[in-house]
Amino acid sequence: MCTGRSKAENPQEIWDIGFDGMIGGNGCYVESDGEVVMHQLITADQCRHIVDWLHGRGLEFYLESNNGLFASERFRAAAAPVMTLYAKAKAAADWVTTDVDDDGMWNAFSHLGLI
Repeated sequence: MCTGRSKAENPQEIWDIGFDGMIGGNGCYVESDGEVVMHQLITADQCRHIVDWLHGRGLEFYLESNNGLFASERFRAAAAPVMTLYAKAKAAADWVTTDVDDDGMWNAFSHLGLI
């Protein structure tokens, strides 16, 4: 499996498919047949510096590691409007219009409230 996600974000159901390895964390973690081949880490000091920098600017964040997933204190509240918009956009993207020769563009724009 090759993913930008950390190992902690891949539930057991994914592994149960039968993967024999993983390239994860945007290439920072490589595992083959249960053996860690490469694991590039940041230090605790680097992590503290990053978190302090984000806090100092009032930014919310979501940290991923193989140990777990860690959100800033107000991440959930800050992310809620964006996640709501994403859910609406996804629902709109799942809708299929009619053929272009059957007024497909008109039907799509009308359905999406653009006209």
